[in-house]
Amino acid sequence: MNQWWQNRWLQEYGPLVPLAVLLATVPYAVIYLLNLWGLPHYQFFPLLLVAVGALVVQRWGGPVRAGWPLRGVRWLLLAGGLFGVLCAPLFASAWMGFFS
Repeated sequence: MNQWWQNRWLQEYGPLVPLAVLLATVPYAVIYLLNLWGLPHYQFFPLLLVAVGALVVQRWGGPVRAGWPLRGVRWLLLAGGLFGVLCAPLFASAWMGFFS
């Protein structure tokens, strides 16, 4: 029964969770990237973003069936990211918002 509910929830709301987290980080990411643009030695960072995007598209694979250690790492990363998103406005830190 629990497995059925979990799969149904993921099918209905699964794509909305990453989208909501991404939208929550956009304001601080824009501030951080604009600050980077002002530094002469970081003005080529858009090329890095394009290269990372190309690698992600090239290496994208099918769904991964993970054991419990990898699931634990995923939950830990999600909790850390959400913590960063919540702390970024408290400390007015664009860096924390971008990297979360």
